[in-house]
Amino acid sequence: MSTLVVGPLASNLARAQVREFLALLRERFPDVVFRQRVITEAGDQDRRSALRDVSERGGGSAFSVNQVNAMVSGEVDVIVHSLKDLPTANPPGLILLPPPTRADVNDALCGSTLADLPHGGRIGTSASRRIAQLLHVRPDLVPVEIRGSSCGAGAVPWAAGRPTGRGLRR
Repeated sequence: MSTLVVGPLASNLARAQVREFLALLRERFPDVVFRQRVITEAGDQDRRSALRDVSERGGGSAFSVNQVNAMVSGEVDVIVHSLKDLPTANPPGLILLPPPTRADVNDALCGSTLADLPHGGRIGTSASRRIAQLLHVRPDLVPVEIRGSSCGAGAVPWAAGRPTGRGLRR
């Protein structure tokens, strides 16, 4: 029986994503044992600094440097990661594999529609790609740095609640 070590991030959201991913693999490959070795990244350790600052100090990414190092060194065989947090170029010798299934790629805007936000309206996000997309459509918007996923440790403390809606999963 073969064993593969998977290196997920420490957040609850990352662990949930890996559970879903491994459920599909376990069904398809019943003779393979999948073990998890949780990897903590600079973005997990520093929850107060702006992500761009954490990324600069951490070698270019707040959420993937230690995972990549664990793969290159052979500590883990596979890492499962959100594409939005990965550098745009793959490290030498590593390849990016597509997910077995693709979830809805749409974002949710809570409290308003993009068109109804006032001129100079503030949007809370730390995702640089999302900021670029928003400013492309609405250059007047003001991105406000927030940290944390939609629930659990590090969640936005002033959030009115978790967004819900048809097809929205977090």
